[in-house]
Amino acid sequence: MPAPLAPLFPGGVLRRGTTTTVSGPPGHGATTLALSLLAAASTAGSWCAAVGLPDPGVVAAAELGLDLRRVVFVPHPGSGWAEAAGDLLSGVDAVLVRPPGRARLTAARHLCARARERQAALVVLLERAGAWPEGGDLALSVGP
Repeated sequence: MPAPLAPLFPGGVLRRGTTTTVSGPPGHGATTLALSLLAAASTAGSWCAAVGLPDPGVVAAAELGLDLRRVVFVPHPGSGWAEAAGDLLSGVDAVLVRPPGRARLTAARHLCARARERQAALVVLLERAGAWPEGGDLALSVGP
């Protein structure tokens, strides 16, 4: 975990089996923060995935430390975003998902449970707090 973020996480790491929400309006750093969490995981040797980020800014992500050789990008999952994220939770160590709007409660519950079951870290990127009805183990917010 990057040193400035470590105090926010128990043990200073993004723990497997947990859900972390990152919320903030576009242009205020939420995507950068979420990608920083994946970067920490990929640098430690974990396989990661990013679902629903149409333009993740791979050059900027690589500058954050994201090991692009260890990341699967699903930029346009459409209405199947929850299914794509759920499937990836079975095969990678950390999944970043950006729902296209407010997530349905059933989808949120399913993904949180899948992350716990598969011992994978789930990072949910939101444009506003409260758009993830299930909550999470840790909620981070940036911007105004």
